[in-house]
Amino acid sequence: MDVLKSAQAVISELLDDSEVGSYIETGPDIGIPSPVRGADRIRLMIVGQDPTVGIRKRRREIKSVLDARTREGPLRTHLSRLCSDLGLVMEENAYVTNLVKGFFTVPPALVKGVNLIALSAPHWIPLLKEEVAEFPGVSVLTLGQPTFDALINPGVNPQVRDYWGYVPDWEKGRHGDFHVVEPEDNVLGRVLIPFPHINTARKHRFYLSRWKKYVAFAKEWV
Repeated sequence: MDVLKSAQAVISELLDDSEVGSYIETGPDIGIPSPVRGADRIRLMIVGQDPTVGIRKRRREIKSVLDARTREGPLRTHLSRLCSDLGLVMEENAYVTNLVKGFFTVPPALVKGVNLIALSAPHWIPLLKEEVAEFPGVSVLTLGQPTFDALINPGVNPQVRDYWGYVPDWEKGRHGDFHVVEPEDNVLGRVLIPFPHINTARKHRFYLSRWKKYVAFAKEWV
């Protein structure tokens, strides 16, 4: 499967979309970041949101999903450590991709009144399903609330934090059980392991307090 060729076809569709089209980044200097496939047996898929960063010059420099091919940088370091904590080597055992493959002209979180991820997702999910199909039985780790929202079925608990045992008085040492999303409860038909976005993971005290225990729990699904 040629993911980049298929992604370009999706971008062409989105350009004609009345709600999303004006936010799609195009130009000869802007490419589509390539998914990163480990060199050995793939044991985990990691799905991020989209590759967009605020500075266009920086967008031109991003050649792989989540900057996973660079030797330095917070995203790659974060993912590498997470994979290690799960008992994996990212460069060997992970397939890293994005839900939205192409760039927006502005980071989606900065757009008021238009949910770019939710509106774009139906165009991108068929391609993501094709990627998933290449790795039978492999669980999918999602990064960030918008990615998770786009992949769960209607009626399924939409809050990432709840799968981490969140309760309102968690600061008093109380917590609920850990959970994943079962295959029948999401559009990919795989176990989904919901993780927060890197910035949330590094700054929110709730996730910091639960990180090691949830990672230990998630190992069961890898």
